[in-house]
Amino acid sequence: MSPRGRLAVAAALPLVAVAAGAAVVEQPDAPRPGAACAATVEPRVGPAGSIVLAADRRLWLADEAGDRFVAFDPETAASEEVRLPAGTRPHRVIGGPDGSLWFTSRLPAIGSVDPRTGRVRLHRLRGLAGARPDDLVFDREGRGVFFTDPGRGRLSHLDLETREVVEHSRGLPRNSGLHGLTVDLAGNLWVALPGNDAIARFAVRRSRFDRVVRFSPGSGPRHLLFLHRGEEISPLVYASLAGSGALGEYDIGSRDVRERPTGVPGRPGPAHGERGLGQLLVGPDATTLWVATGRPGVVRYDIRRGRLRASRCGLDGGAATQELVIGPEKGVWVTLGRRGGIARVD
Repeated sequence: MSPRGRLAVAAALPLVAVAAGAAVVEQPDAPRPGAACAATVEPRVGPAGSIVLAADRRLWLADEAGDRFVAFDPETAASEEVRLPAGTRPHRVIGGPDGSLWFTSRLPAIGSVDPRTGRVRLHRLRGLAGARPDDLVFDREGRGVFFTDPGRGRLSHLDLETREVVEHSRGLPRNSGLHGLTVDLAGNLWVALPGNDAIARFAVRRSRFDRVVRFSPGSGPRHLLFLHRGEEISPLVYASLAGSGALGEYDIGSRDVRERPTGVPGRPGPAHGERGLGQLLVGPDATTLWVATGRPGVVRYDIRRGRLRASRCGLDGGAATQELVIGPEKGVWVTLGRRGGIARVD
């Protein structure tokens, strides 16, 4: 085995190396084509808008280029916009425990918008020169927000009461380019490190990264999703590997790693932008994993059978799927980069 493929353990940092002889890189048959999807619906929003289902049963889309949110009602096709202060540039949006929608801002700031009143609040990240907040999740107490900061190479925590920001990098490899986040049952965070072709676990109680899991060279993990299907099945972390075009899978219990080619072209290099495999979503049936592709169509993975299926969804070349969400009617919706808009794809 080459030096890169050996299992390296240093300074209490377990490292699962994934290379020839260490990773299981499957070579399955080409993903089967799937059924056509529904047509794209309006409103038009800026490319690669983040999307979330709010308590008002509307889909809220972040328009980073337009400094606004657009609320879309799938039942009536009516839409409403909420303007943000100039330069806010909302990037990633999630639902918060208080019913508000929380988002990362390129100001830099962490912001929130109340879907009932449209009231916007911004928690500016003062003193963090060069900060570029990307993904975010709430802590277990619901009193603070963790967010990735690729610009500074940090995982940071914002206390929403004191406004104090604590940056974390202990145990984090250099040039990681942190991106997507997910949370496991123990409350630990898992972070995508596209610059290292790896994912890492952040132990919240220890305030350090204590496990780094490497995928194949050039794989470039971007988005992550934690999945637990019962006590008899070991929990998994799935990763969209934008660099190689594969679906990555890490078994937390056995520490086995698999990479399943999806047929979607990879985007080699440390900066994948919004192209290549993107966000992951467990569908309404709880047995299908949906993956945005950064091009027309989606990939669907049957979790029980281990089968991949690719669908163009009837989308033209200007519709690059970016982020996924389950709508109020239990349909799967996706934002479309490049030309803008959203589509129902189930």
